[in-house]
Amino acid sequence: MTADRSDLRCTLTALLAAWVTMVFGASLLMAAFGPLGPEPANLQELARAVWKGADDMGPAVKLLLIAFFALQVLGGWRAASQRTGPRMAVDAGAGALAMLLTLAAVPESLSRGFGVGLTGARFDPALLPIYLCGGAFGGIVFTLSRARCRSRQK
Repeated sequence: MTADRSDLRCTLTALLAAWVTMVFGASLLMAAFGPLGPEPANLQELARAVWKGADDMGPAVKLLLIAFFALQVLGGWRAASQRTGPRMAVDAGAGALAMLLTLAAVPESLSRGFGVGLTGARFDPALLPIYLCGGAFGGIVFTLSRARCRSRQK
């Protein structure tokens, strides 16, 4: 496999890992700490709540989220440091920004289970920190996943 193809494979795999982390990470944080209902009593209830939260999130939200994130990390990949620590900080910021952009851009009619479609407020102050953390976690997972894949290629 050529270096360009293996780098593309690593990047696409890392984007998928970041997207899953953003969707399920935000759902996990909402289920565990969110003001949307009673806290789960055990791990099985927590797992059910996380799955439901991620499943309830509309497809338009999920697509916009990964599109905003991918545009940032792919557009700025060469501009930022290639060292993992600084890269992780940049990508965590990109993940949080992707969440903000998604919250701002998704039409109310398509925002099922997310932002305005979930609470009636586009930037609900009770959920905004949860969304930002979920996005940042996704950015960190992107960096670590890509770095790990690339190190195996060498």
